[in-house]
Amino acid sequence: MSTSPPLNVHHACQPIGGRQDPSGTSLPESRYDSIITEGPLGSWFTLLNAGLRLNEIHSDFRGVFFNELDALLEEADDEAYVRRMADYLRRIRSQYMFVRVERPPHSKRFVLGYVKCERVFSFVSRYKKMWLRLNRVKPMVLTDVENGENKALRLVCVGETDYERALAMHRNNDGKPPLAAALKAKDEEAAMALLDGGDDPNEVDGDGWNALHHAAWTGCRQPLCNRILGMIQNVNAVTNYTKYTAFMQAAYNKHLDVVILLMNYPEIDLNVQGSYRYTALHWVVSNNDPAILAQLLRDYRIDLTLKDYSNRTPLKLAIRFGSDDCVKILREHGAPEELPAAGSAAQE
Repeated sequence: MSTSPPLNVHHACQPIGGRQDPSGTSLPESRYDSIITEGPLGSWFTLLNAGLRLNEIHSDFRGVFFNELDALLEEADDEAYVRRMADYLRRIRSQYMFVRVERPPHSKRFVLGYVKCERVFSFVSRYKKMWLRLNRVKPMVLTDVENGENKALRLVCVGETDYERALAMHRNNDGKPPLAAALKAKDEEAAMALLDGGDDPNEVDGDGWNALHHAAWTGCRQPLCNRILGMIQNVNAVTNYTKYTAFMQAAYNKHLDVVILLMNYPEIDLNVQGSYRYTALHWVVSNNDPAILAQLLRDYRIDLTLKDYSNRTPLKLAIRFGSDDCVKILREHGAPEELPAAGSAAQE
């Protein structure tokens, strides 16, 4: 019996137990199951069936590659799954089997080889199933349970989890928390993975921006924004220097969907005054944005009388900037038309 490696594993090396004769003709089930000792192919089928039985005796392939895998994937305890997965990876990677090595390929001439299973068939589908189950394990559990050797094996075979990939991509990005960095980069898939992994959207960067600030600034999609909003402790938190709320940022950047989402949040304060004592309404007027202005004015909580650092109401600001459409909408909603106070012209 020869154990020399095949010249071409994919073509020259086939598992014992195939259901075709050398000409490529499919064999009937009854013919496959019986041992034929007579005729021109008798010795070939005798060897094929002997090899099939040899593999069945040598290793429980069905048990290892199907039953044990199913049991592993059904493991409900995350810690147990992580430990069992490493043992299972070692087990399948150590499995050998007898194969028929054709020399030359696709000929009737062959010898038996004894090679690792991973050289005969792909483990990719099994690795994929293990990865899907692993992706549901909390990062802290994985960190606590997995040792260095097991992690190296898992990375080679199964790969990184979504959380690990997102963390590696957005860690130490300008000193921002990974979640904030992912949102700033508009990488919503990574942001979702980081939230799944337990990252806190209330964590702020050096400018005092939390995840909701970044989501409102970039205008992320509603499912992600909704998820962040549901985890934020203070929806009216302001940034360090500009004193922006997330609502101001969404209005300033013309993200209408986020504006509507935040307006419907019960604890939202629509009239916070930030830098220059601007409210969200002042920012919308300064941007000459009639669409968002009309949306804001549908809410009775919007205060039309608040003044900025130069004593200007939103209507006065609109007049100052020549925003005719905004002026018209504000007047239709009863915005007060106060004249500038004495001496304020120089300030404007």
